[in-house]
Amino acid sequence: MELSSKAYNLSMNELLVLLALKGADKLYGVFDKDFEVPKDAEVHKTVFNMGKKGIVDCDDSFIIREEIDALIGEIKNARYLLVAASHDDAVRDQVIYIGKRCVLLRFTGIENERIRIEEIPDDEIGRHLFESEWMIKNNTSDTI
Repeated sequence: MELSSKAYNLSMNELLVLLALKGADKLYGVFDKDFEVPKDAEVHKTVFNMGKKGIVDCDDSFIIREEIDALIGEIKNARYLLVAASHDDAVRDQVIYIGKRCVLLRFTGIENERIRIEEIPDDEIGRHLFESEWMIKNNTSDTI
């Protein structure tokens, strides 16, 4: 299956703002125990920076760039959630939101938390998990 979508790297705040713009009021699968809701000033700064990057545009309302808008919509409307988590803290969680299309979210970076978002074909979910660093690198956990 050929996909035309690209992968995007966003901060957690950017992801939250984009989901809020799409009308989402809940999100499962990507938070850890230390998560804190951003303050208003941080939200305004995030929106401003996304405007500079061309992720959003503001006319009478906010307009999200088409490719990102489609992926965020799939996350918001997903019917199923697949979380690949390990007891080993060195292994970063991955989350796949499954709806009409499948969207993979995985954390990248260590100090600067970024989230990589990309569409993957539904028939490639198993292969992706087994070929990714999640199943190979540093994963000593018996529980998945």
